[in-house]
Amino acid sequence: MKCKQCGTVNKAQAQFCSNCGAKLDPSSKNKKIYIAIIAVIVVVAIVVGSIFIFGSSSTEKQYNELMDQAQRYVEEKEYQQAEETYLEAIDIEPKKADAYVELADVYVTTDQVEKAVELLEEAKDVVYEDEREIIEDKEEEISNQVSIDQYIKFLKAVHDNPEDYIDEQGGINGDIDEAMFEENEFGIGDIDQDGVDEIIINYTTTSMAGMHSEIWKYDDESQEFEMLPILGADTEFYKNGYAKTPFSHNQSAGMTIWPYIIYKYDQNKYEMLGEAYCYDEAYGYNLADDVDNDGVVYYFDLQDEQTRPLTLEEYNQLVDKYFPEDELIDLNMQKFTIENIEKLA
Repeated sequence: MKCKQCGTVNKAQAQFCSNCGAKLDPSSKNKKIYIAIIAVIVVVAIVVGSIFIFGSSSTEKQYNELMDQAQRYVEEKEYQQAEETYLEAIDIEPKKADAYVELADVYVTTDQVEKAVELLEEAKDVVYEDEREIIEDKEEEISNQVSIDQYIKFLKAVHDNPEDYIDEQGGINGDIDEAMFEENEFGIGDIDQDGVDEIIINYTTTSMAGMHSEIWKYDDESQEFEMLPILGADTEFYKNGYAKTPFSHNQSAGMTIWPYIIYKYDQNKYEMLGEAYCYDEAYGYNLADDVDNDGVVYYFDLQDEQTRPLTLEEYNQLVDKYFPEDELIDLNMQKFTIENIEKLA
């Protein structure tokens, strides 16, 4: 270490000059060392940063090129090549959601729904947190679309081969004329309020006695539609589990209301609870039963209650209790045509 006073060169660890005794200052040398170290660190940081930036840019470019190529394959319906290209893109950028989403669409298009579901399930654990919602939205979309596709496929099968599906009790036998068959109606709705829609088919192109409604319920385990016990035609379903089916013939002695059967849903079938009907003065009735003197006696017979004549007010109270208007399920019944079936999509 060189003395600033006399210029004598001393040992590196000396604190005082051996010639003049002045105190030595090591700071200048240390500063040079520190500056050199900092310079090296800066250079290394610049090099590493450049590698990262240029490397990321290169990866991003390669990823985008693969995505563009995969989309071209999809447009050309080259789905195998599209799948392979999307998988390459995922290998390069496993945290990005769009490759998973587009590949899932390819799987759905090629009837590989299970692969799409598995892919998206795996993606949720890998992608950036702020892109996880994109994966979840696609899962929901596929779930809904698969459900709709299953309903459409089933309805088309019934339309094309009704003899394979119509219940033998339905009264429709032999060859079925397509034009006449399409006058029957179908609707979709969650009649048992379990969160899964049922298919209701209303067959009216037959004899009066053969008219009936079929309820087809989707079974997750078998992945098929299963028919519940049939009901009469034009059955109305309510959210509270009750249903009413008009009689095929009016066997009562009154026309003020058309008689109907009362049902209650229980364990995948509708159990008959009773019936409602009336007697009119014009058709002959017990005058003593008409306590409100309106010319009509009403009945709302339930199995667990004694049958008795009712006034209009009493009858309406029971109707409001079991069949409230705001509980009626709108099935959007429509003619059984291919055009109407395809509109479901």
